[in-house]
Order: sequence, then structure tokens, then C-alpha cells
Amino acid sequence: IDASQVKVQMKDTGISRVLSLAEVKVFTGETEEVPEPAWVVLREVNVDMSETVNAGLAVTSRSHDELSEAVFYDYDITRNTYPSASPSLSLAPTMIVPSRDVGNHGLVGSSSVTSDGRYVLTGSGRDIWNNDDGFHFMKYIRPNNMFIMTAHVDSFNDVEQYAKAGIMARTFICNESPMVFIGRSRGRFYMIWREQLDHNAQEVNFVVDTENESGWVKLEKYGDEYSGYYKVEEEDEWVLLK
Repeated sequence: IDASQVKVQMKDTGISRVLSLAEVKVFTGETEEVPEPAWVVLREVNVDMSETVNAGLAVTSRSHDELSEAVFYDYDITRNTYPSASPSLSLAPTMIVPSRDVGNHGLVGSSSVTSDGRYVLTGSGRDIWNNDDGFHFMKYIRPNNMFIMTAHVDSFNDVEQYAKAGIMARTFICNESPMVFIGRSRGRFYMIWREQLDHNAQEVNFVVDTENESGWVKLEKYGDEYSGYYKVEEEDEWVLLK
């Protein structure tokens, strides 16, 4: 099947932004027809989140005194209805609210968009871990229905070994919120999740041998399950973190 090519216009304080082309998947009965190349899953988890979630791009330097910078492109979110004989696409986000620091952070982070549609996030923060997150978040509020969120981490200035950059969905804008994060750090892909408010986070990670901290990440929500995937190159198969 061919990907539907749709441009999404976003407005943030009067600035127009265009998302990259969105991917559409087709669901027929119990069988999912997946466009090539296929993704390989990181992990499938159940997380207690509300009917709406904060979804978007996140970066943490794992330091209060230094900022890490991450550049993202091909940031897409699609909505799918399952089961269905035809795809249902909700072009989201149509708006991104200003980015903000969340939880236990130090230096103030920022976000911007380049002329070619890349998103640049800088952020400090304690980490995305345990029950005390600290990071910078470019997010919007969306229904917590079935959705697929993908992004490419184009580059990442990781000032500390466990600094992280990726995509996230979380219930609240507080440090101990239930959440799911899929992202990159130095030499690894991570999936981190917190099942309930104020619980310690859990993780799986996969070591990769790459020259830089780039790569593709994907978060899928179907029913009550969130699944995390990664791949290094665009033509690679997706890998399920497990």
C-alpha cells in the first residue's frame, strides 16, 4: 500500500509550521497490512493514562547545569480506526502549543523550527526515570485513542551519557506522571514507561553501534497497549524493544 501524502499546517503563536508527509496504515479484519519496510517492536506495555494525553518531542540533558540539543524531522502523528476496511487518518497535530520545561530541571530549555521543517529542542533536566522526570517538552493535547507517532532524531548533542531525546505521551505535566517515552541516548535506543502516577519508571534498551546519536523512533497506541519501536536507517526494519 502507498503512503498518503498529506501536508499538515501547524500554528504556534502566529508561526506557520508544516509537518512531513503522514503515513497511513490499513487494517482489514484481524490482519494488519504493514507498508514495507516493516517495523520491529521494542516492547508492548499497559499504562494507566487518561482520555487525553500530552504528546510530542522531549529532550533531557540529565544535568541541571548543561543543555542538550536535539534536532528532529519527519515528525508525524496518525490516527487509525481498528478494525476497519479502510484507513482513517486524523491529521494531528494541527497545532503545537509553546514548549516548556517539565519537572526537575535546571537551565531553561527552548524549541524552534528551521526553514526546512526540522524541530530543534534544547533542554536540561534530571532525567526521564524513576518517579522524578526533568526534561523539555514540545507537546500538544490529543485524544488518547489509537495513534501512531514517529520521528527521526537527526542529531543529538548528548552532554551526558544518559541524556535522552525522543517522543513521548504522558497524562500530566508533572514529574511523576504516567508516561511512555521512546528515544535515543548515547549508543542506545530506549523505551521508558511509568504505569501509574508516582510509580517508578521501567525501561528496556537496545545497544547500537552507530557513529552518531541519530535514528528513527515510533510509538503506537492500540486498545490499552503502547508499543515502542526503533530503527537506525530509514530502509531498515523496525525493531520492537523488548
